[in-house]
Amino acid sequence: MVLGTLVGCTTKDTSINEDDEIVLAAARDLSPGAKDAYYATSILFVWEPLIGLGDKGNPCAELAEKWTNSEDFKEWTFKIKEGVKFHDGVQLDADAVIKNFDRYMNMKTKGSPFYSFDLEKTY
Repeated sequence: MVLGTLVGCTTKDTSINEDDEIVLAAARDLSPGAKDAYYATSILFVWEPLIGLGDKGNPCAELAEKWTNSEDFKEWTFKIKEGVKFHDGVQLDADAVIKNFDRYMNMKTKGSPFYSFDLEKTY
């Protein structure tokens, strides 16, 4: 009987404050790494891929304006969109894309899906 009386006497304010802001904090650094659930739910809001998925799951242009592949699918050529800049104003180019792929391929865990790629040329 006493417990029922005490439960109804709480003073905690349970009203909703709509002025509260939500802050996203990432426990890891924000550099591209292994594509796990963390990557898919947070990092993709910061980084942009060369190719994305369209509404029906088909490939769609993101940072790559267009792309082609060899008949055996072993060689791919990407045309990078012009006018894309990093946050510091540096222009996105093929060298920057290759540098990111190289970094992915040289990860210590070798868990990267790009571990077996061989990037050769910049145009």
